[in-house]
Amino acid sequence: MIRVLAIALVIAGCALAASGAVLDPAGLARAWLLAWAIAIGPGIGAVLLALIGVLAPGPWYERLRARTRPLLLALPPASLGVIGVFAGMDILFGWTDPHGHAAEVVTARGIWHEAWFFMTRQLVWLGVLSGVALLLAHEKVTDRAAAGGLAILAVIAATGLALDISMSIDPVFHSTIWGLYVMAGQAAAALGVVLALTVLADPGRDPLHGRPSWLLFGACALWGYHAFMQYLVIWSGDLPHFAAWYLDRNQGAWLILFLAVCALFAAPAAFLLQPVRHSPIGAAIIPALVVCGFALETIWRIAPGLDMGVAGWLALAGFALGGLGLAGFTRGARRAEEAAHG
Repeated sequence: MIRVLAIALVIAGCALAASGAVLDPAGLARAWLLAWAIAIGPGIGAVLLALIGVLAPGPWYERLRARTRPLLLALPPASLGVIGVFAGMDILFGWTDPHGHAAEVVTARGIWHEAWFFMTRQLVWLGVLSGVALLLAHEKVTDRAAAGGLAILAVIAATGLALDISMSIDPVFHSTIWGLYVMAGQAAAALGVVLALTVLADPGRDPLHGRPSWLLFGACALWGYHAFMQYLVIWSGDLPHFAAWYLDRNQGAWLILFLAVCALFAAPAAFLLQPVRHSPIGAAIIPALVVCGFALETIWRIAPGLDMGVAGWLALAGFALGGLGLAGFTRGARRAEEAAHG
């Protein structure tokens, strides 16, 4: 039954994405960027989580290790989605055809905004992250010194990817805290996925006993800190070109969406209540809410800089349905395999 439903979701998703492509091919490219940024987020967060598990080992990570591995293994194939981003570069990024002040900024940065250099950087960033993910998935990293070195490389690569893929949509806007801001959300999303899978696999009493629930609370608090500090520095600094980025996102439906994101990221505060912390239902729902918060926050962060249109939103809905279908199909296949092996 699960497989049939998953296949139906994939078919419906493909139909919606195709409808968006027919209406406006450019909308499909914009939806692809959003969907890909959401899809690779938990994988990058899993790399950070696994590195912390090596650097600070303990019972807290041993229970999560098995559920972290699928995210690590999924990152390399998910990275191939950058090909779609390359195909739509002229549509997605403002630095490809800048005007006014943006043209001055792009010219001053020289080679940085050359298409070939942009693509080379993405291949390097994704290559580093995928390589580290595979090493961690196959438990080839057990030494703390090696893990420390890989952590430095992974953070640099994740920062570079965040700057290039989401921040450079608007070439005028920049933030020195952007990489940490995005990585905090990715780490929270990874923890959300891992904890939800852990609870579903073993829904006994107190399924998240010990540190896991507090780790999720801490990751969400870290995201909130970076999000607020970026806003505080830019807004209080009265920087017109940078403040415009927030003006586009602090009104109408975008403001409502951001308030929803804040509420979802605040959900782990419910773990302060002992009945919620010990409840299998609460322990599964709260991490899932954080994952939803990450997806919506990615949309809030990126979509206002793109002219999505009806076609773009249709295509994004199609990608979302297709992604849910694939996840359900994979989950069903894994459960069948586990049942076959006892």
